[in-house]
Parts: sequence; structure tokens; C-alpha cells
Amino acid sequence: MTPGSGRGLRILADENVQRSLVDELRNDGFDVAYVADAICGISDEEVVEQAVTGHRLIVTEDKDFGELVFRLKRGCPALSLCGSQDSISRSAIVG
Repeated sequence: MTPGSGRGLRILADENVQRSLVDELRNDGFDVAYVADAICGISDEEVVEQAVTGHRLIVTEDKDFGELVFRLKRGCPALSLCGSQDSISRSAIVG
């Protein structure tokens, strides 16, 4: 990815995402809010609410976000990261 190519995409990185990934996304030009920096310890429901109100894509290693978004019936884009940073499988859920 070329630097600056992420402009326009707003991301909310959950606190369980490694800082190195957050830093890499920021270096690539993505607008990343990191739960661990500002609002550490909030519930998953609050993370979803922050993403919805901030128009941000959720990046998380928490596999429960898909179920949570459907249970809350919130239209919230989410990206779930599972596994190590070396072998990440991605699944997108768009409400």
C-alpha cells in the first residue's frame, strides 16, 4: 500500500489490536482512533456506538463483534481480525 492511500477511510481500532498494526495503518494514511489511547476499558457495545457515531470501521481481534452488531441491530461496518498478525483472516460485516 502506498503512503496516504487510506485517506478517507475512518477506522476505530479496538483495544485488543496491536499497537504496531495501528501505527502501520496510520503511517499508510488511515484515520485511526485507537480505543487503547483514549477510551480504554469501554464495553464492546460502547465500541460499536463509537464506531456508528464516528462513522468508523471497527478493527478488532474480538470474534464476538459480528454477533453483537446483529443483536444490537445497528448498521455498523466491522472488520474482524482473527489469528496472529502474520496470518490474519479477515471477515467483513456490513450492516
